[in-house]
Amino acid sequence: MEEKLKKSWIKIIGFIILFIVIMQGVNILITNNLTESKVIIQGFLSLTYYENTGGAFGVGQGDTIGFAIISIIVIAIIIRFMILQRDRIDTKTMIALELIIAGGVSNLIDRLFRGFVVDYIDINQLIKFPIFNLADFCISVGWIILVVSIIRFWLKEVRTLEKNKNKEDKT
Repeated sequence: MEEKLKKSWIKIIGFIILFIVIMQGVNILITNNLTESKVIIQGFLSLTYYENTGGAFGVGQGDTIGFAIISIIVIAIIIRFMILQRDRIDTKTMIALELIIAGGVSNLIDRLFRGFVVDYIDINQLIKFPIFNLADFCISVGWIILVVSIIRFWLKEVRTLEKNKNKEDKT
């Protein structure tokens, strides 16, 4: 049993590291090669280099240290939760948590070593939306999956309680 758990954690850590390496690699490519905005899909998607010293969607510009501290705290809470609840977390929820951690660590690396987060995905032509990066996308998708998983778990628990109550009422 312990060997299976060890392999599971190796997969989890490997997944997180792989995504961090990919995100940081993209950030390096963008930083070294993007000097002007490049249209990828006309009217929808451009690559635009932006140095974000704030949080998500540019909130709180200039508070790099504050956001770094918040990131460390949130990442630590999620890791602790993953460790304590490992046997109770389903695959979708684990993937969601891995995406959130990988994106958070990638943005934290930017904040600590660059003093800002490298943003570059620009969909302003489609809708008015702040420029973001792959890490932000992973964090957002992870939170969406997590919320859906929690709602599904909660609904399942409610159904189970109702089913048990109905059984008790019949006896």
